[in-house]
Amino acid sequence: MVLGEVDYAEDRFVFKSCDQASATIESDRLRRLPRLVETSDNEFRFPRLVDILDGELPGTRVLVLSRVRGQTLEEKSLRRNVSFSLIERVTTFLARIHGALVNEGDLGRRGDIFRFLRRCLRFDAISMPNETTEALIEQVRVALAPLPSIPKRDAHPGNWLVDDSGITAVDLSSRGTRPLLYELIQLVEDGAMLPPDTDGLQARLDLANLYLTELRAAAPSSYGDRLDLSSSQVLHAMAGAMICRGAFSISFSGRSVARDRQLSQIAHGVGLMELVQRMNGVGDLSETAATILDQYRSTERRRRLRSTLMGTALRHNGDGLVDDQGWASIAMLQDALAEYQGGALDGDQIRRVAQHPAEDRFETDGPRMRARYGHSIDVELGLEAGQPPATLFHGTSQDSVPSITENGLLPMGRRFVHLVDDPGNARKIGRRHGEPVVLEIDAEGASASGIKFLQATGSLWLVLQVPARFVRQAEV
Repeated sequence: MVLGEVDYAEDRFVFKSCDQASATIESDRLRRLPRLVETSDNEFRFPRLVDILDGELPGTRVLVLSRVRGQTLEEKSLRRNVSFSLIERVTTFLARIHGALVNEGDLGRRGDIFRFLRRCLRFDAISMPNETTEALIEQVRVALAPLPSIPKRDAHPGNWLVDDSGITAVDLSSRGTRPLLYELIQLVEDGAMLPPDTDGLQARLDLANLYLTELRAAAPSSYGDRLDLSSSQVLHAMAGAMICRGAFSISFSGRSVARDRQLSQIAHGVGLMELVQRMNGVGDLSETAATILDQYRSTERRRRLRSTLMGTALRHNGDGLVDDQGWASIAMLQDALAEYQGGALDGDQIRRVAQHPAEDRFETDGPRMRARYGHSIDVELGLEAGQPPATLFHGTSQDSVPSITENGLLPMGRRFVHLVDDPGNARKIGRRHGEPVVLEIDAEGASASGIKFLQATGSLWLVLQVPARFVRQAEV
């Protein structure tokens, strides 16, 4: 755990708390690896160990490290700013670290990756039954069993710093082992750096070949014979690891990162499972991925139904469930939902639906919650008028276009017209009503004319109406 960071001159000093065993591993690696990892022009680097201090708690130590201030590979991936050549350089660095670490011997068992997979499969997003979970884990275990083990480095993209002059490997205290190629897949998939499609699969295979070539050159000769994998073994290794990291990505909701980040990682995980499902030559692993996908989609349909029921109750129930600001106690909402088929939820289930990253229509506040928009009942949400983007969009059906052309956009049974900032999102909304049509709104002109725009969420704006002169069909 990082206790703090201090910048001085060109360096960043990091104070990292860990147990004695982790401190010993990391300090030893920081002394040895710079001598063992071949590099040119100082491209591949490690932090410098400045000091080791006693921690506040018994058995803990504080490592004082000096390192460059570069951006993490994870941060670059979030900005879609990672080139394939950069991924190749990090892959080479990872292989050379692994080659140097194999001299440490077996530092632990692989079992933790299967415990990790079990947690992901049982997480709310997938909710796999226990018996099926164990059968799927066994399929992955059998596929990965023939592979040699590599000492764990934890190749997550957050553990690589990138600046103009090179790459720095940070956080070297991990214990245990991983199957060959597992950490390469972790590096790529946890940052969603390659698309989960046919071209992306070929790019992954190219990286696997690069990694194995570099590992053979870096590892002791006594280990090299174990690295001569057949193409079938490489595919099985990649597919098994992709299932593990795909399950992690699908279960990404609820983590302490931005909503958009959660959604993009979930979508990447689904894409990974679909890719494994389509892969040839990976035996039962294709069926493993298909089973996980089926369960995820079933669970997702159930979540959406629950969300719809919650939205109906909070937006349209005028029987005293909500106060004049739209708030309802979660306990009262639980009682109201019990009247709907499929709505028997406890308080924790209600909160999990409300806080899912795909949901921006709910707001929670301790023991109560409310809908942010979409009401037909009279509530005052306390939204303030703001300056909208120059252009907004509205999704509707083809059948509604003649009326809108004549009368403009009207709330049609709700208190406000809903406008979004993304035409793709508008098209999805339009599909709910029939053949979708995306309308483009001159929000800048409408605002200048005196129409008030209220911002309900980061991407949704509310208006009482939009005159027809500010509406035209979008070219999307």
